[in-house]
Amino acid sequence: MSNKKILFTNLFSLSGIQVVNYIVPVLVVPYIVRIIGPDYYGLVNFAQAFVLYFVLIVNYGFDFSATREIAVNRNSKENLSNIFSSVMLAKAVLFLISLLVFIPIVFLVPKFNKDIELFFFAYLIIIGNIFLPIWLFQGLEKLARLSVFNFIIKMIYAVSIFLLINKKEDYLLIPLILSVSQIIAGAAAFIYSVKVFNISLLFPGIKETKKALKDGWNLFLSNVSINLYTTSNIVILGLFSTNLSVGYFAASSKIINVVQALLLLPMNQAFFPRISSVINHSKDDGIVLLKKLTFAVGIILFIASLLIFIFSDLIIKIIFGIKFIDAAVSLRIMAFLPLIIGLSNVFGVQGMINLKLDRQFLALTFTGALISITLNLILVPAYFENGTALSWLITEIFITVSFFIVLLNNRINLFDWQYLKKYLSEIKINK
Repeated sequence: MSNKKILFTNLFSLSGIQVVNYIVPVLVVPYIVRIIGPDYYGLVNFAQAFVLYFVLIVNYGFDFSATREIAVNRNSKENLSNIFSSVMLAKAVLFLISLLVFIPIVFLVPKFNKDIELFFFAYLIIIGNIFLPIWLFQGLEKLARLSVFNFIIKMIYAVSIFLLINKKEDYLLIPLILSVSQIIAGAAAFIYSVKVFNISLLFPGIKETKKALKDGWNLFLSNVSINLYTTSNIVILGLFSTNLSVGYFAASSKIINVVQALLLLPMNQAFFPRISSVINHSKDDGIVLLKKLTFAVGIILFIASLLIFIFSDLIIKIIFGIKFIDAAVSLRIMAFLPLIIGLSNVFGVQGMINLKLDRQFLALTFTGALISITLNLILVPAYFENGTALSWLITEIFITVSFFIVLLNNRINLFDWQYLKKYLSEIKINK
C-alpha cells in the first residue's frame, strides 16, 4: 500500500473512531442529563476531570515519545519488542505511584471523601489506559485496526447507560460503566497487539525503562502543563464554585471537545507518525507536509467554529435541554477554540515536537499553564463558568501565537501564502 493511501486510510479510520468515540456519548448525554440533572452532571464531570491528572501520570509522554520511537523502528521486530515492553513496564510503575497519591487524597480531603465511590469508579479507567497501546498503533500507522475494538466497546457503553441509568441516584454508575468499557478495550487491544504485530513480551532492564521515562520526560511535563490549562479548568471551577456551574461549563466544553475530536484528533494521530517519519528523512519535505496541514486544519475548523458561534443557543437546547440554556454563553465565548487549538496542534505537536523542539514546547505550555491558573483564580469567583471559558480562550490564544513565533524564529513559516498559491495551481493542473 502506498504511503499516501496508508495515510488517508488511517485518517478516515480515525475519523470513524472519533465519530464513535464522541457521537455515541453525545447521543447518550441528552439522556443522561435529563435523568440526573445539571448538579449531578457537574459532580460526575468534576470527578472525571480530577482523575485525568492520574491518567496523565500513567500515560506520561508516551503517546508522543513512544510513537516517535515506534515510527523510526517499525521494521525491526527486536526493537519494537524492546520499546513495547519498556513502555508497558514504565506505565505499570507509574500506576503504582499514582495510586499512592490518589488514595490519601480521596480519603483525607472532605471535597472528595463524601463521594468516595464516585472517585474510585472514575479512577478505574486508568487500568484501561495502561493496556491500551495507542502509541504502538500510531507509530505503525495501523490505527484503522483499533476502530473495531472501539466500536464494540462504545456500543456496550451506550447500551449499558440506557439500561442502567434510570434515576438520579444512578449517577454513580456513569464513571463505572465508562471505566469498565475502557478496561475491556485496553485488554483486547493489548492481546491483539502482541499476537498480530508479533511482539515478544520481555522484562526490560532498569536501563531500558529509564530510557523510556527519560525520552518522554519533557513531553510529560508539557502534557502536565497542557492539562493545567484544560482539565484544571473544571477542577478549579469545582473547588471555587458550585456543581451547577461545573455542569454548565462541562456541557459547553463537551461541544468544543467533540468538534476537536471529530475534526482534529484523527488528523493529529494520522499525521504525527507520518510527519515524524518524513522529517527523519527530509526536513524540507516534512515542512511542506506541515504547510498543507496548516491550511486544511485552518479552513475546516474556521467553518466549524463559526457555526458553533452562530448556533450556540440551539446546540445547547437540542443536546442538553432547556435546563442547560445558561451554558450557551460560555459556549459562545469558546466557539473559536477548535480553530485556535487546531492551529496550536499543527504548530506545536505536529511541528515543534517532530522537529524536536521539546524544550521550547515545554517552556511555552508551562507558561500557558501559569497564565491559565492565574486567570481562573481571578475570573472564576466573579464570573463562574463564563470566567473559566474566558480563561481557556485567552490561554489558548497565547499558546498558539507563541508556537507560531518559535517556528518563525527557526525560519519556518507555515502560513506560506506563496506556497498555498503554488499548491492550488498544481492541483488545478493535475485536474
